[in-house]
Amino acid sequence: MARHGACAGWHPVLSSPANGIDPADPTAAGGDAFDLHDLADGGITHVKYVRIVDKTSESCPASGPGPTKNGFDLDAVVIVNAETP
Repeated sequence: MARHGACAGWHPVLSSPANGIDPADPTAAGGDAFDLHDLADGGITHVKYVRIVDKTSESCPASGPGPTKNGFDLDAVVIVNAETP
């Protein structure tokens, strides 16, 4: 699993509705897995929210009106083990 603070976007996502690969199986689904359990070493045992921040500062190429910065495209987030209220 990737460590907290690591960059995402390095591994292809293999799961899709068409191929039957379970998106909640991090070993089969592909993508970049982040295990919040790794934070337990720092005393964190529960999280309520996860903020996903694009750190891109590269300007977009001149291609007419549109965004002024390149950014990532978030396809999906899957929570594998969640504590229910």
